[in-house]
Amino acid sequence: MEKKKPMQLYYKLFWTYTAIVLCIVSALVVYFISASRKRALLTNENELERMCTEAADYVDEMIQRSDYLYQDLYRSSSELDDLLAYFSLDPEAYQNFSLDRYSASRSYAYKGIHNMVSEAFQAYKELEKVELLAYSDMELTECYPQNIFHPGKDGRMRKQGIDQGKYGEEGKITVVREINDPSSMNQVGNIIFTFDGSEAFKRMENAAAYGNLAVTLNYDPPVYQTDSSNLEQILKDENYYVLRENSGEYHIYTFFDKGEAAMLSWSTFLAILGTGLVTAAVGIICISYYIRRLTGRVNNILGAMNQVTTGDLSVRLKYQKKGDELDMISENFNEMCSRLQLYIQKSYLAEIERKNAQMQALQSQINPHFLYNTLEAIRMKAICNGDREVGKMLYSMVTLFRSQLKEADVITLGQELDYCKQYLELFEYRYQGQFQSKVECPVEVTKWLPQRSWTHRLRMPLPAVR
Repeated sequence: MEKKKPMQLYYKLFWTYTAIVLCIVSALVVYFISASRKRALLTNENELERMCTEAADYVDEMIQRSDYLYQDLYRSSSELDDLLAYFSLDPEAYQNFSLDRYSASRSYAYKGIHNMVSEAFQAYKELEKVELLAYSDMELTECYPQNIFHPGKDGRMRKQGIDQGKYGEEGKITVVREINDPSSMNQVGNIIFTFDGSEAFKRMENAAAYGNLAVTLNYDPPVYQTDSSNLEQILKDENYYVLRENSGEYHIYTFFDKGEAAMLSWSTFLAILGTGLVTAAVGIICISYYIRRLTGRVNNILGAMNQVTTGDLSVRLKYQKKGDELDMISENFNEMCSRLQLYIQKSYLAEIERKNAQMQALQSQINPHFLYNTLEAIRMKAICNGDREVGKMLYSMVTLFRSQLKEADVITLGQELDYCKQYLELFEYRYQGQFQSKVECPVEVTKWLPQRSWTHRLRMPLPAVR
């Protein structure tokens, strides 16, 4: 069996856990990038809503200012009468009307329409122009700050644009109010207030990181739009996030491309990526440290096992009570070594006792062998002296003694018959001529016996033999 390399477990666990950490960190990076994009999109949506509300409030404020000036005109009878005269009289007749009223007034200042317009310019810096359109002769008067008036212009095109709702100007907030004669309630003309809104709209756009602003009058082409794209296509495009507010006859749209609004800045992206890399690096270092400790404990266990294979059972592993599985293995390993060492000691002692018993058995066999050898020597001496009868008796005696120390627990029937024959011969020598014996057995048994006579005549019963 091929042995594994010592660091194979370390590298296997290290790369496995490293892959897991990288997958988790990558998923977290993707999640945080996605969450940051959603948060950026939500932030830009809030900014877009704020810009839309601010633009609508600005347009409402300009309309309210126009309404205030319009209402203030009706609150002042002298200014309203002057405007009605301006609309209905020719310039010379209006001049005489104004002088007559001033001479009849006790005030040092004449409160006419021109005075009201001048005060309006002073009160509102955003007010760029005031137009007076008379229905009687379709004459248009343009009024500018610093008492600049341009009367006598043709107002037919202006009147046509007002009737069609197309009186807006680029970057301007235009408010039209009709002038009615209180005595007849007939419409005698229009007063048109024009406010400059381009700077305010640009300021609102600059305050938002993403977002475009468009202002339309009666759904006509925008009077203000920073993006040169087609507004109608943008409103139908699902990739754009669009908000809408209405203010009088004006419609305010704020919009942005969702993909661009959800983009992260390079600093945010690099911060998330850098955090992910640092987290992955710290995780890998911690994993490497933990796996080194783990594989170190495993190597200690393997080293102890190798010592046991060499026969050293005295090795013991350190472990903690209530530890992990490796501590349980170490504890069981120590217990196994202790039990194995005890078993080996018991087996060794038992083997020693067995050897001692064998030695004692051998020692117990020394005396019989000495006796056999002595009897054999006496037998040979008797034969040498010509006393064969004594030699024969000694031979039978030696054979009987040898049968008492069996070489095996199981002997053949032929061997047993031979031992019996020697025993009977001893009795024959002791009691000569008194008995005969006969043993009959198959040839395959007798062929293993010594070639001797097996026929003896029994002359008297055999004495009891112990």
